[in-house]
Amino acid sequence: MTGPMTPGQRRALFAAGRARGLDRDTLRALTPAGSISALSADQARELLQRLNAGTEYAHPKVSECPRGPRRPKGVYAIATAAQRGKIDALRIDLGWTPEGLNSWLSERTHVDGRRMTRVDSTRDANAVIELLKAVVSRTRRLSPDAQAHELATMDQASPVPDTGGECEGASNIDRGSV
Repeated sequence: MTGPMTPGQRRALFAAGRARGLDRDTLRALTPAGSISALSADQARELLQRLNAGTEYAHPKVSECPRGPRRPKGVYAIATAAQRGKIDALRIDLGWTPEGLNSWLSERTHVDGRRMTRVDSTRDANAVIELLKAVVSRTRRLSPDAQAHELATMDQASPVPDTGGECEGASNIDRGSV
């Protein structure tokens, strides 16, 4: 008999038991002495082999984890079709043409100072969606005459009244660098 089981073997035993739906008592019942702590390194190795029979490894695969692998730093997620659809829906709701929206966006800047000339990443798309939602909200609060005037002037790509770089209602824009 070799020495007592290693901490790594202990963790592997519990992981293999969880992967097979075994609780602590059931796992304990599989041991020769009825105690996980009393296992030797050889006994722990044998129990692990029995538990992992037919499998490569006791731990779940990465694809089974609830969250996928993270993107490397500097690699950005491309704006999704759903985000682009939301931008188009808000543009149509405002009665703007695609050219009018592009012109309006080119006069705006992101939090980090870049011009909003393109919507490439999900962060860019989220920022544009929040800005457009604020404009929609503001135009709905205006009287019908003021609303028609504001929509007409925005469609001609005239600047929106300066709000100090922030739009009302756009407080939840992701403020990280894009």
